[in-house]
Amino acid sequence: MSCYTIYYNEGAKMMRPVTNRDEYLQLRDSAKQKNIVDAVRNGDDKMKHRLLQMNYSCMPNEDGSLKGSTRVTTTVGMDVDLHRDDFTNEEDYQKALAEIPEKVLAKKDELGLLMLERSATKGYHLVFKRKAELSQEDNLRWASDLLGVEFDKGAKDITRVFFTTTASEEDLLYLDDELFINEAMEKTRLEGDTSEAVRTPLAPEATPKNPVHTERSGGEGLFYHDIPYSTIIAKYWELFNEGKEPQEGDRNVKTYELAMTIRHICDYDQQKMEQIIPRYDGFDEAEWRQTIKNAVNEPRKSTPYRLKQLLKAVKDERKMALIAPSDSPKGEKGVPERPKRMPELLKLLSSKVPMKLKAMVEEAVWPAMCAHLKGVTFRYIDGVIHEANISSPLIGRQSSGKGAVNQPIECLLADITARDRENESRLLDWRRRNQGKGASKDKQPRPEDIVIQRLDDDLTPAALSQALIDAETNGGKRVITKVDEIELLNRIGNGKNDTVGVLVRYGWDSARWGQRRVGLDSVSGSYTVRWVWNASCTLKSARKFITNTWIADGSLSRLNVNALLLPKDDHEMPKIGEYDEKFQNDLKLYVDRLNAASGLIECPQANRLAEEMKQEHDRIADLCESEGYRTFSYRAVVIGWLKAMMLYIANGYKWDKTMAEYVRYSVRRDMYLKMYFFGQQIEEEFEEEERQQQHGPQNLLSTLPEEFTMEDYLRMRQAQGKRGDGKSTLRTWKTRGYIDYDEVTETYVKR
Repeated sequence: MSCYTIYYNEGAKMMRPVTNRDEYLQLRDSAKQKNIVDAVRNGDDKMKHRLLQMNYSCMPNEDGSLKGSTRVTTTVGMDVDLHRDDFTNEEDYQKALAEIPEKVLAKKDELGLLMLERSATKGYHLVFKRKAELSQEDNLRWASDLLGVEFDKGAKDITRVFFTTTASEEDLLYLDDELFINEAMEKTRLEGDTSEAVRTPLAPEATPKNPVHTERSGGEGLFYHDIPYSTIIAKYWELFNEGKEPQEGDRNVKTYELAMTIRHICDYDQQKMEQIIPRYDGFDEAEWRQTIKNAVNEPRKSTPYRLKQLLKAVKDERKMALIAPSDSPKGEKGVPERPKRMPELLKLLSSKVPMKLKAMVEEAVWPAMCAHLKGVTFRYIDGVIHEANISSPLIGRQSSGKGAVNQPIECLLADITARDRENESRLLDWRRRNQGKGASKDKQPRPEDIVIQRLDDDLTPAALSQALIDAETNGGKRVITKVDEIELLNRIGNGKNDTVGVLVRYGWDSARWGQRRVGLDSVSGSYTVRWVWNASCTLKSARKFITNTWIADGSLSRLNVNALLLPKDDHEMPKIGEYDEKFQNDLKLYVDRLNAASGLIECPQANRLAEEMKQEHDRIADLCESEGYRTFSYRAVVIGWLKAMMLYIANGYKWDKTMAEYVRYSVRRDMYLKMYFFGQQIEEEFEEEERQQQHGPQNLLSTLPEEFTMEDYLRMRQAQGKRGDGKSTLRTWKTRGYIDYDEVTETYVKR
């Protein structure tokens, strides 16, 4: 038989056996699994790939991977789907769907049924005993004929995985323990051999063989919480040995250091650690065992800092995998996969750059799009009125190709640039005619219809103030700045980064700035801050500019973060096409539509999309257990919704599915990059905020006895009506020296 669960190792699908009913039910019934199943059934198709995955038809390759496996097992997984299009009405469809379990269970003995489950969407999955004389497809066809139901023709490969549901009675309709006896059929018609199949049993604790130089003891099927120990160890070498496994010459010392680190999460159990820690590069078995024993017998101390770093790194990696699944991205390393279909405007804007730069260009054009809207407002799903104010930092290493965004932006701003030149000429003429007149009666008033929308060079507080006043008095236009180095923006705040952060917040909210505000009082009056910008930067300069203050006060959450994350070994010079007259003419149609827009514009499809995205990112925050992610996602969704509204206008007030596909991806990309570059600061900020909101840890501690267990602590919290498990409070008490933890008696002791 065969039951394998799928996990990922550096993007590759790996398999490990599930050897008993309890483990199988536990995997299916985790809180995470239930949340994802619920999300999928509520219409969030993109969550489906995060469901628990199982394979019932094959065994892994020698290295434990799934891809390309040819070893069939003694069971067959079968996917049964019904399609609404095949039925004349919904009632007939639902009736046929409900009849499938009855048909299967009525033939369970003849079929050799081992498992039957309801899928997350439109059908069922079942596992039955393989007929050795038949190929995989013939087995499926035989079962299909027996049951009178069609199998999914697209799910006939032995490596096909099944997205599993929960362990509830409604989902798991039948389960036989024989499923967990893992056996392989080494000879079948699948391999071109018509002789009788030979079954090779696999012991429940066994795991696939590993590369010759490293001998394992079966630990890849063991978990710390829900993390494979093999994943933890791989991350250990990545962090602390440049990604290299020990070899002859250092394998003794390195194995000892590893054992000293992970013994704290292995119950100080030698037998368990021998299952987990490999024998690297021909390490003598007796010496290897003694090395582990030496580490286990060392005096027990508090959790090593190295282990804390390790577990945090694994947790962060898993969090990023939730935001951008590791098996899907292409091109830019780790970034969510760009949709295959794109809105026509964005497809045009990125048409002159190679594939690896398209996403960067498509995310960089939004400030320029915003600059064309004047007097245009949108009502968000919470009833708040917004304007299109999107600013975007572009992060990437030096000479990586970030400059490819310049020409598309310049083409978008061509009409604004031309008008600015005319107005600059008029302004220069006015200054010449009034030079030296001071406050005399002969001085002509400054023309009121002059607007300079592009403020790229003269980045002084007075220049920005004047530009914003002119923009407001001429129909609520928007000022845009484009700089190649993000630190140049500090000129606007007379070198003060905090002032730029305030302007970011005011610009996002279209808030009014008065003459008594710091830094911009050289021009009198009060005006609305309608200012957007593009700025390029390296990661170092980005982190220097976007400080922890920006994270705490909400400035970062108001930005649309863009990046170019190419592999380090990608040194190929990108070839850029010509932005010719045809390109400019094609683009003019969309720009004219943006320029012509006015008033309050509404789009029901965009609003529904915003509702769905908010729920989607709430679920991601739950799965990541990250309040920082949740809070940052609120404005990220608003930014995505604003993009949807602008695409709607540019497309002649016509909605299409490519807009929804792009915007969903764009929000995911924005959030991925915020967490990728600033995630640690974001999480630390929210943890600190939570600590500050706690009510007197010493007073809370005083209600407990001198020595107390976790059970005592939880009862106390429950009695006081406190929510959560309170583990962060215990960590705070321990860090501040209020308590110690005795690992032997598993009790906390007041100091």
